[in-house]
Amino acid sequence: INIPQARAQYAQAIKVRCSHTDFKGRKLQQLSKLLSGYTNQQGLQLALDFSMDEARGLINLGDSWRVDASDDLLIALQELFAEGAVSIHYL
Repeated sequence: INIPQARAQYAQAIKVRCSHTDFKGRKLQQLSKLLSGYTNQQGLQLALDFSMDEARGLINLGDSWRVDASDDLLIALQELFAEGAVSIHYL
């Protein structure tokens, strides 16, 4: 079993820490385009740990946004958001 297979088998979700300032400009379109290349109904749930000035919450994206937890996706998400912003949550 390789690492991406282990993630698929044992992980529960990919969590991306972000704030309202992360979605200025075209970032939401970039995220959508990026994720569309990795969607998989059997994949991991994607959750946004979203924060604003005085509020914070976890937004679990729907089943249509489940993704394969490949190394390429994880690296691309970190490049889109920030180093350390992406984490994998296991059962």
